[in-house]
Amino acid sequence: MKRHIKAALVILSSCIVLLGCDPTAKDKMEFYQQTKSIDLSSEMIDSISLHSDKDTILATFGKPENIEEISNPKSQYLSYDGIEFGLMEGHVFRYYFNSHHQTTREIKDGDTKEKVIEEYGRNYYEREESGLHMMGYFDKENEMNIEFGFQGNRVTAVMVEHIGWKIVTNWRMAD
Repeated sequence: MKRHIKAALVILSSCIVLLGCDPTAKDKMEFYQQTKSIDLSSEMIDSISLHSDKDTILATFGKPENIEEISNPKSQYLSYDGIEFGLMEGHVFRYYFNSHHQTTREIKDGDTKEKVIEEYGRNYYEREESGLHMMGYFDKENEMNIEFGFQGNRVTAVMVEHIGWKIVTNWRMAD
């Protein structure tokens, strides 16, 4: 019995360190009901938005630096310098970036929490995940979510995601 507990702790620790998952972190969807909706329909990165297809990404960004295939859920990740697109069934269901790009409301790496609030408003939620303070917004009509990851008071990562798909929620940043 003691051996099983030790093995479980090793696996849990590995999960936290290697994958960035935190068993005490709240999932963003826990905030869905109490967070008012805002319009995120114009969010895109260099003409790529949620639901864009793989060919459009390739035409816009060229050959990815890395392609990762995931079996469960079946998905593909195309990585470029500072940005990564997650695809299911050939279409973008999420993208995230940490440098060289900005949101349509011009939030980028290094911006302050105050600037995010100025651009996106006060209808946000906050949570902690993988050592980052997260601040997010929902667009309930378009089934979208945007989250800003902060270290201190500065944006270090942005993720835009379709909230209607069942997906893995660990943050994976493009190198």
